[in-house]
This record gives sequence, structure tokens and C-alpha cells, in this order.
Amino acid sequence: MDKIEEQAVDCSMLGYPKAGSALEVKEAREGPVINAEVTEPLPKSDLGDTI
Repeated sequence: MDKIEEQAVDCSMLGYPKAGSALEVKEAREGPVINAEVTEPLPKSDLGDTI
């Protein structure tokens, strides 16, 4: 596997649609990364609440 293919795999794992068919884009948008829900509040930071 060359560098370009590795990058495509990495991007799809992060929830970004890779260049491809509309079905692939639709699946990427509906993937678990996009639909993830926050189940607990973020821990408070020593630097404050702003991100």
C-alpha cells in the first residue's frame, strides 16, 4: 500500500468522506463518528471552560 492509499484510509477512519461515489459520502456522513453522542460532561480543565 502506498502513501496515498494509507492517507485515504486514515481520512475515512476519522469520519471524513473519501473521494468516491455519493453512496460512500452518504455512508461516511452517517457513520458513528458524526453521530457520536456525548454521554458525560467534559472534565473541567485547569485552564478554564473554554476550548
